[in-house]
Amino acid sequence: LAGRALIAMGRPQEALAEAAEAVVIDRHDPASRLLLGQALQGCGRHDEALAVLGELWRETPDDTQAALRLADALMHARSHDAAAELLAHILDNTILASHARSQALALRAQNALQRGNHAAALEAALAGLDEAGPHAALHSIAAHALIAMQRFGDARPVSYTHLRAHETVLD
Repeated sequence: LAGRALIAMGRPQEALAEAAEAVVIDRHDPASRLLLGQALQGCGRHDEALAVLGELWRETPDDTQAALRLADALMHARSHDAAAELLAHILDNTILASHARSQALALRAQNALQRGNHAAALEAALAGLDEAGPHAALHSIAAHALIAMQRFGDARPVSYTHLRAHETVLD
């Protein structure tokens, strides 16, 4: 729990120590290993995060959070093709809770944006919004893609909608 709190507070180095200690206590605890992968990723140690998260996903292929964390780690390690393939697998072959599906849709759009494929990022974000409804990350990705495409007039309403969705969460 301390490690999760530290991650939420933006202190991945401290979370890494907590997660490593939890894994030493129980090497097979999926939650501890998931936290370890997340903390490693937060510290910029992408290869180690990929090793931990990849092993966890191979052992528990039905664990949606492990698969989503692995896709996120692949994306941050600039393995965009592998991230896209894993996200397609998750979205096509897994029954997901609505929040997990929204997260996967956002990761798919974010992956295209980070790859530099702004049109694909916009398309994925808009498709995700059509499917999932209002979602702050998808609004943000759509706005970033429009700005990168120099479609500033189109980006403003999307950004405003993103800000309004964010304010609703904060209220």
